Amino acid sequence: VESTRMEAVTTGGAHPLGGGAGDEAVRALPPPPAPAPALATGNAVELFLGQALHWRKPTDASVAQSLDGIAELASCGAWHAVAKLAERLLPTAHPELALALRQHRITALLRVRNYRAASDELAALGDLDAPALSYEAHAELYPGRHGTMVPFGLRVVQSQAPHFVNDSPRALNALLLLAARCADAAREHERERE
Repeated sequence: VESTRMEAVTTGGAHPLGGGAGDEAVRALPPPPAPAPALATGNAVELFLGQALHWRKPTDASVAQSLDGIAELASCGAWHAVAKLAERLLPTAHPELALALRQHRITALLRVRNYRAASDELAALGDLDAPALSYEAHAELYPGRHGTMVPFGLRVVQSQAPHFVNDSPRALNALLLLAARCADAAREHERERE
Protein backbone atom coordinates (compact mmCIF):
# COMPACT_ATOMS: atom_id res chain seq x y z
CA VAL A 1 0.00 0.00 0.00
CA GLU A 2 2.86 2.39 0.86
CA SER A 3 4.62 1.76 -2.45
CA THR A 4 1.36 2.39 -4.32
CA ARG A 5 1.00 5.75 -2.60
CA MET A 6 4.62 6.64 -3.33
CA GLU A 7 4.18 5.84 -7.00
CA ALA A 8 0.95 7.76 -7.09
CA VAL A 9 2.68 10.80 -5.60
CA THR A 10 5.53 10.62 -8.07
CA THR A 11 3.13 10.26 -11.00
CA GLY A 12 1.11 13.32 -10.26
CA GLY A 13 -1.56 11.79 -8.05
CA ALA A 14 -2.82 9.23 -10.54
CA HIS A 15 -3.14 5.58 -9.63
CA PRO A 16 -0.19 3.57 -10.99
CA LEU A 17 -2.46 1.15 -12.82
CA GLY A 18 -3.71 3.92 -15.05
CA GLY A 19 -7.03 5.63 -15.55
CA GLY A 20 -6.14 9.19 -14.66
CA ALA A 21 -4.43 12.36 -15.71
CA GLY A 22 -1.00 11.06 -14.74
CA ASP A 23 -0.94 8.09 -17.16
CA GLU A 24 1.87 9.61 -19.17
CA ALA A 25 4.04 9.85 -16.05
CA VAL A 26 3.47 6.20 -15.21
CA ARG A 27 4.46 5.17 -18.70
CA ALA A 28 7.59 7.34 -18.43
CA LEU A 29 9.04 5.18 -15.64
CA PRO A 30 12.08 3.19 -16.78
CA PRO A 31 11.34 -0.40 -17.71
CA PRO A 32 12.32 -3.09 -15.21
CA PRO A 33 15.77 -4.54 -15.73
CA ALA A 34 15.97 -7.39 -18.18
CA PRO A 35 16.32 -10.82 -16.59
CA ALA A 36 19.86 -12.15 -16.43
CA PRO A 37 20.70 -14.33 -19.39
CA ALA A 38 20.42 -18.01 -18.65
CA LEU A 39 23.75 -19.74 -18.16
CA ALA A 40 24.78 -21.97 -20.96
CA THR A 41 24.61 -25.61 -20.12
CA GLY A 42 27.80 -26.74 -18.46
CA ASN A 43 29.91 -26.31 -15.43
CA ALA A 44 30.04 -22.86 -13.79
CA VAL A 45 33.78 -23.30 -13.29
CA GLU A 46 34.19 -23.83 -17.04
CA LEU A 47 32.26 -20.65 -17.71
CA PHE A 48 34.30 -18.67 -15.20
CA LEU A 49 37.78 -19.99 -15.93
CA GLY A 50 37.30 -21.32 -19.39
CA GLN A 51 38.04 -24.84 -18.33
CA ALA A 52 37.01 -27.19 -15.58
CA LEU A 53 39.21 -27.57 -12.57
CA HIS A 54 40.03 -31.14 -11.73
CA TRP A 55 40.94 -31.41 -8.05
CA ARG A 56 42.87 -34.48 -7.17
CA LYS A 57 43.81 -35.64 -3.72
CA PRO A 58 47.55 -35.15 -3.30
CA THR A 59 49.76 -38.20 -3.09
CA ASP A 60 52.91 -38.85 -1.10
CA ALA A 61 54.93 -38.14 -4.26
CA SER A 62 53.17 -34.85 -5.12
CA VAL A 63 53.84 -32.99 -1.86
CA ALA A 64 56.97 -31.70 -0.13
CA GLN A 65 59.01 -34.55 1.27
CA SER A 66 58.89 -33.15 4.81
CA LEU A 67 56.56 -32.63 7.76
CA ASP A 68 54.89 -29.88 5.70
CA GLY A 69 53.99 -32.45 3.06
CA ILE A 70 52.63 -34.77 5.74
CA ALA A 71 50.52 -31.91 7.12
CA GLU A 72 49.15 -31.19 3.63
CA LEU A 73 48.25 -34.84 3.11
CA ALA A 74 46.60 -35.06 6.53
CA SER A 75 44.55 -31.91 5.90
CA CYS A 76 43.13 -33.59 2.77
CA GLY A 77 42.45 -36.85 4.58
CA ALA A 78 45.02 -38.78 2.53
CA TRP A 79 45.92 -41.05 5.45
CA HIS A 80 47.43 -43.89 3.38
CA ALA A 81 49.76 -41.35 1.78
CA VAL A 82 50.64 -39.90 5.21
CA ALA A 83 51.69 -43.35 6.44
CA LYS A 84 53.65 -44.02 3.27
CA LEU A 85 55.51 -40.68 3.27
CA ALA A 86 56.32 -40.89 6.99
CA GLU A 87 57.74 -44.38 6.48
CA ARG A 88 59.83 -43.17 3.54
CA LEU A 89 61.25 -40.22 5.53
CA LEU A 90 62.09 -42.23 8.67
CA PRO A 91 65.48 -43.74 7.64
CA THR A 92 67.12 -40.35 7.05
CA ALA A 93 65.46 -38.42 9.90
CA HIS A 94 67.32 -37.16 12.96
CA PRO A 95 65.99 -38.57 16.27
CA GLU A 96 63.57 -35.75 17.14
CA LEU A 97 62.08 -35.70 13.62
CA ALA A 98 61.90 -39.51 13.62
CA LEU A 99 59.63 -39.41 16.68
CA ALA A 100 57.37 -36.83 15.02
CA LEU A 101 57.24 -38.96 11.86
CA ARG A 102 56.37 -42.04 13.90
CA GLN A 103 53.56 -40.10 15.58
CA HIS A 104 52.11 -39.13 12.19
CA ARG A 105 52.54 -42.64 10.81
CA ILE A 106 50.83 -44.28 13.79
CA THR A 107 48.00 -41.73 13.69
CA ALA A 108 47.54 -42.41 9.97
CA LEU A 109 47.52 -46.17 10.53
CA LEU A 110 44.84 -45.75 13.19
CA ARG A 111 42.80 -43.51 10.86
CA VAL A 112 42.81 -46.19 8.14
CA ARG A 113 41.97 -48.81 10.78
CA ASN A 114 45.21 -50.72 10.39
CA TYR A 115 45.37 -51.36 14.11
CA ARG A 116 47.84 -54.22 13.94
CA ALA A 117 50.44 -52.14 12.08
CA ALA A 118 49.90 -49.22 14.49
CA SER A 119 50.35 -51.57 17.44
CA ASP A 120 53.55 -52.96 15.88
CA GLU A 121 54.90 -49.41 15.40
CA LEU A 122 54.17 -48.56 19.04
CA ALA A 123 55.80 -51.78 20.20
CA ALA A 124 58.90 -50.94 18.13
CA LEU A 125 59.16 -47.61 19.97
CA GLY A 126 59.15 -49.34 23.34
CA ASP A 127 59.15 -47.26 26.50
CA LEU A 128 58.68 -43.58 25.67
CA ASP A 129 60.47 -42.67 28.90
CA ALA A 130 63.65 -44.52 27.89
CA PRO A 131 66.86 -42.48 28.29
CA ALA A 132 67.63 -43.00 24.58
CA LEU A 133 64.64 -40.77 23.75
CA SER A 134 66.01 -37.79 25.66
CA TYR A 135 67.98 -34.82 24.34
CA GLU A 136 70.80 -35.67 26.72
CA ALA A 137 71.35 -38.98 24.90
CA HIS A 138 71.96 -37.01 21.68
CA ALA A 139 73.92 -34.08 23.12
CA GLU A 140 76.04 -33.80 19.95
CA LEU A 141 72.89 -33.11 17.89
CA TYR A 142 71.05 -31.01 20.47
CA PRO A 143 73.62 -29.15 22.59
CA GLY A 144 72.18 -27.42 25.63
CA ARG A 145 68.77 -29.08 25.38
CA HIS A 146 67.42 -31.39 28.03
CA GLY A 147 64.33 -33.46 28.67
CA THR A 148 62.38 -35.80 26.45
CA MET A 149 62.22 -35.61 22.66
CA VAL A 150 58.91 -37.49 22.61
CA PRO A 151 56.08 -35.30 21.26
CA PHE A 152 53.10 -35.10 23.59
CA GLY A 153 50.85 -36.23 20.73
CA LEU A 154 52.77 -39.49 20.53
CA ARG A 155 52.09 -40.12 24.22
CA VAL A 156 48.38 -39.46 23.62
CA VAL A 157 48.31 -41.83 20.63
CA GLN A 158 50.13 -44.49 22.66
CA SER A 159 47.57 -44.09 25.46
CA GLN A 160 44.59 -44.32 23.11
CA ALA A 161 45.86 -47.20 20.98
CA PRO A 162 44.70 -50.05 23.28
CA HIS A 163 41.11 -48.88 22.81
CA PHE A 164 41.33 -49.70 19.11
CA VAL A 165 42.22 -53.32 19.83
CA ASN A 166 39.28 -53.76 22.23
CA ASP A 167 41.23 -53.07 25.41
CA SER A 168 39.39 -49.96 26.58
CA PRO A 169 40.20 -50.40 30.30
CA ARG A 170 43.93 -50.36 29.50
CA ALA A 171 43.45 -47.26 27.32
CA LEU A 172 41.53 -45.51 30.10
CA ASN A 173 44.25 -46.33 32.64
CA ALA A 174 46.93 -45.06 30.25
CA LEU A 175 45.01 -41.82 29.66
CA LEU A 176 44.52 -41.32 33.41
CA LEU A 177 48.25 -41.86 34.01
CA LEU A 178 49.00 -39.35 31.26
CA ALA A 179 46.63 -36.82 32.86
CA ALA A 180 48.33 -37.34 36.25
CA ARG A 181 51.72 -36.89 34.61
CA CYS A 182 50.53 -33.61 33.06
CA ALA A 183 49.27 -32.39 36.44
CA ASP A 184 52.64 -33.24 38.03
CA ALA A 185 54.50 -31.41 35.27
CA ALA A 186 52.25 -28.36 35.70
CA ARG A 187 52.89 -28.29 39.46
CA GLU A 188 56.64 -28.61 38.90
CA HIS A 189 56.54 -25.81 36.36
CA GLU A 190 54.71 -23.57 38.84
CA ARG A 191 57.33 -24.32 41.53
CA GLU A 192 60.12 -23.39 39.10
CA ARG A 193 58.42 -20.08 38.28
CA GLU A 194 58.22 -19.06 41.95
